[in-house]
Amino acid sequence: MLAIVKCLKILSIVVYFIFNCKTQAQFFNQECRELEAGERISVYDLYSQLMPLPRKYFLEKTQTGYEIYLNIEFSVADDQVIYRHFGDLNHYLLPNESLVESLNEYQRLYLQYRQLSKKEQILQIKKWEMEKIFIEKTKVCFEKYRDYITNEEGSVINLNLISKEQAMDWDDFKVLSHNVSLYPKPYRSNTRGWSDKISCETIIHESFHYLGLVDEYKDEGFHCRHHAPDDSLMAYQKVSLKKEIKPFVLYPAQFRLITRPYCDLENEKYIQCSKNSYAKMCIKTPSYCEDQSFLE
Repeated sequence: MLAIVKCLKILSIVVYFIFNCKTQAQFFNQECRELEAGERISVYDLYSQLMPLPRKYFLEKTQTGYEIYLNIEFSVADDQVIYRHFGDLNHYLLPNESLVESLNEYQRLYLQYRQLSKKEQILQIKKWEMEKIFIEKTKVCFEKYRDYITNEEGSVINLNLISKEQAMDWDDFKVLSHNVSLYPKPYRSNTRGWSDKISCETIIHESFHYLGLVDEYKDEGFHCRHHAPDDSLMAYQKVSLKKEIKPFVLYPAQFRLITRPYCDLENEKYIQCSKNSYAKMCIKTPSYCEDQSFLE
């Protein structure tokens, strides 16, 4: 039995490195160039050593700028999220036929074969409802800031939420999905988990992490980090995303990293300075990281 376990572990390591090498090869073989209007590419560097945060998104050039397509899959990690939103579940009836039919095939089979109690069935259905609520909330926040985030020339970046199925249709090798768990407030939102009371400004901030941008605010837990001015989206989004200030302008290096993702030489300054964003042991970086010129 131990021999079988060891063999499986070795096999999993081999598969990981094969996939890793293939992904790395695809990443580094991408051409550095400006996209044509109407052209769409997938940006995927999950295992890249260049960036501290994995980039996973679709990038499409338009006549007025760029459309970004993200696949974010939500799951409820703490039942308190459900109780705070829906209240006492004893008030809810068991799912009727119409409700069951509204569930997808996986969800119906889940309820059918798990042999859950009445309360457990209702709790599970409410979790699925909460996931739908967050999908809609994210779409509303993306729409709120549509045609609002630009570069200095006025070229816009718009965020769009797509389904896993749509992502697979667009790229059958890579499923460009981000898994986000939902937790009750006062949980501090990050790339992997969001508070159930997350604001639109924070949703935008976290979503730009999925495009490769790193945190640029002061944090005692990350004393090696290089900081940006307060008006940076990745520094203090509640300051930078004030609707009365329109449009909001990304710093050139931020915009370039997102819209020219495979131009390593053009993005070198931002990449070099981002290495310390989450480092516990400070990495030696060039002097321009200290004077914020890495944002230019």
